[in-house]
Amino acid sequence: MIRCLVLAECLRQRGFRIGFVCRAHHNHRNHLVTERGFRLHQLETSDSSVERTASSSSTWLDVTWEVDAWQTIEACKAYGHLYGLIVDHYGLDYRWEKMLRPYMNRIMVIDDLADRNHDCDVLLDQNLYDDMESRYSGHVPGECKLLLGPAFALLHPDYRRLHKTILPRTSIKRILVFFGAVDPQDLTSMA
Repeated sequence: MIRCLVLAECLRQRGFRIGFVCRAHHNHRNHLVTERGFRLHQLETSDSSVERTASSSSTWLDVTWEVDAWQTIEACKAYGHLYGLIVDHYGLDYRWEKMLRPYMNRIMVIDDLADRNHDCDVLLDQNLYDDMESRYSGHVPGECKLLLGPAFALLHPDYRRLHKTILPRTSIKRILVFFGAVDPQDLTSMA
């Protein structure tokens, strides 16, 4: 959610009106959206038997992708005419995006797994990989604009401001290693 809030703030500064559609998962942080002055349409969680596991991001929706797509379409209709949609969810793929396509001029996907197909106009993966230029081949339409690598990192503007004030270091005494909220390969332990 934080990277979406950073992007939303940047877009708002450029004159776009921004709204969020988020599901009310257990321990959700949807309040951050409204605290920053953005409109929020909150989807309720389901009583369905969709099981959530750490190893399968496709179950993180708590509903089927079809139900989520229809609920998102209804939420988007409440916002009126929308130019575009930014999707940031590991449990969504081209099927969900294809259902939303008739309601959007443009679809942007934020991804860093390259493990599923997308139906999008723009894809952002801010991570550095050896195969950065080819890892989405066959996963996105040929005309999809790819924004790849750290040059497109969604960082709060304070990082840029503070970077200019930091003195060069001659020695390093402490290092923080953080791989994000999900670390299925246990890279943290390896590091």
